Amino acid sequence: MRAPSLSLAWRLAVSCAFLLGVPGARAAPTPESPPATEVTTVQEIRMLASQEPAASYSFRLEGDVWWANPPRGELVLQDDSGAEELEMDLAGQPLAPGQRVRLEGNGTITPTGAGFRLGANGPVVDNDGVHGMIEKSGAVFLKAGRNPIRVEWFNGLDSYGLEAEYEGPALPRCRIPDSVLFRLQTNPATGAGTWVHGLDFRCCEVSGQALPDFNQLPALKTGVTDNFDLSVITRPEHVGLCFTGFLEVPREGLYWFHLRSDDGSRLFAGEPSLQAKVIGRAAPPKPQPLSIGQTWSNGVNSAWVEVTGKVTLASQEAEVLKLELSAETGRMRAEVAHGAGLSAALLLYRRVRATGFCQGVYDLDRQEVPGVLLVPDGSEIVLLPTPAEAAESRNTNAAGLPRHSGGGSPPEAGGGATGLSGQDPGRHHRRSAGAPGLHFAGCDARNLCQ
Repeated sequence: MRAPSLSLAWRLAVSCAFLLGVPGARAAPTPESPPATEVTTVQEIRMLASQEPAASYSFRLEGDVWWANPPRGELVLQDDSGAEELEMDLAGQPLAPGQRVRLEGNGTITPTGAGFRLGANGPVVDNDGVHGMIEKSGAVFLKAGRNPIRVEWFNGLDSYGLEAEYEGPALPRCRIPDSVLFRLQTNPATGAGTWVHGLDFRCCEVSGQALPDFNQLPALKTGVTDNFDLSVITRPEHVGLCFTGFLEVPREGLYWFHLRSDDGSRLFAGEPSLQAKVIGRAAPPKPQPLSIGQTWSNGVNSAWVEVTGKVTLASQEAEVLKLELSAETGRMRAEVAHGAGLSAALLLYRRVRATGFCQGVYDLDRQEVPGVLLVPDGSEIVLLPTPAEAAESRNTNAAGLPRHSGGGSPPEAGGGATGLSGQDPGRHHRRSAGAPGLHFAGCDARNLCQ
């Protein structure tokens, strides 16, 4: 389950905490942590990644965006050292393929299967689900001073519990004490803000088996508490809590959080620590032809490629169109980031040519083969003619009119067009109605059929 985005109200509170000039908004200066290792290339990201990061890195690298899915905070970045799929908190920035960007900031590097997560994107600790008292941990880069923090928890039936601990630079692991938790209290009459100890909470009914989006639920109870305290719940079962406030840390660096709960819980901490700034435009290279199932060699496991296959599965999700491409030599997945307007039903069981960033996977023989194709948008999907359409096309002239072999009047133009739309034969390579961006083979991308 994807974590809901931070509420607008909470983001505004975070901004106000640092813009209102409230006294005490920053902690007293302390000795700085050792300088973070600098990351300047995509290859270094690949080399430094760790499932349990022990360090935070300083990023300053430039590259070209080949593919992007901003709602999920994902992009493919290419520089002279290679290309990789990256995941980060883009803070709503609408990155798009064809942009040249500069990434700057601090954060961890964590493998995510096919790519790498830079910093925190979503919860730092995700301990969701129905289970007994179990612990999960996560790390995030925090700046010295007060950083936003949010903890969500719910219980289905029977026993319940919640414990939150942390550790960081010169800070041994311990329970998060009341003394480092703050909330911003606003005077209704003057609008002035004042820092006070404690957290705000909302108690809601939770009927499912996973954490809900608390922003969409009516509150059974709201108030203030000293810590992540479950005594404020209105009942022991089918109930959830959302705590929000600020955590004060003495120095910047990598902080680990440990969350034990029964049932599910999540912890968010800090603000986006990385920024992506658009600095120019860039075009992808000429795609390399690639066969589904072919073995990759020379250590090449990602590239800008062109693949032909039959769509054997197609599903439209909120943020991406997912396809399965099949050939006699194998199968591979494809994800179209901007698939709005493409019809999964139209694509199903049709042969297509797709262009995008390809990631490798290992087959049963431990050979690396094409696994996932990340397609930027519908303009990179070309619908190829069926054998029947191709045969009919061979029997037509360049203008799309039926060949006239002899005497008599030539047949009507409309009767012999290959027309995928069944209309004007002079424009027989068309997009299907309701599928903007979908190309048919032979259709000029600058003059797509309406």
